[in-house]
Amino acid sequence: MELILAALLAGAGAGASTVVSSTIQDAYKGALSILQNRLARHGRAQAIEAGGVGSTEWRTALCAALEETGVAADEEVLIAMQDLLEAVEMGKAEHFDLRDAKGVQIGHSNTQHNTFS
Repeated sequence: MELILAALLAGAGAGASTVVSSTIQDAYKGALSILQNRLARHGRAQAIEAGGVGSTEWRTALCAALEETGVAADEEVLIAMQDLLEAVEMGKAEHFDLRDAKGVQIGHSNTQHNTFS
């Protein structure tokens, strides 16, 4: 349940920025759509909009709906939320000017072997 709340808050927060990548927007819309569809199957889709994202009312209503319907454990919902969090994290990446740089790596889990002459 915490993953779902964190992802929705991160996606909504990123959406408030003036510069948001289409990847984040698409991930947020997709995750929200999947969650709404799952909750709608149980007549609880309105819980996503209760009080506005981030409010106490929203959190209470959404947590109750997720718990009562079992959607909190839905694999597709969890995957979509994880994808959303990853998109938001990637969107936070810093930009570097690497002109004339040597031996630079960007990303995670890289291996590099340098031979400078």
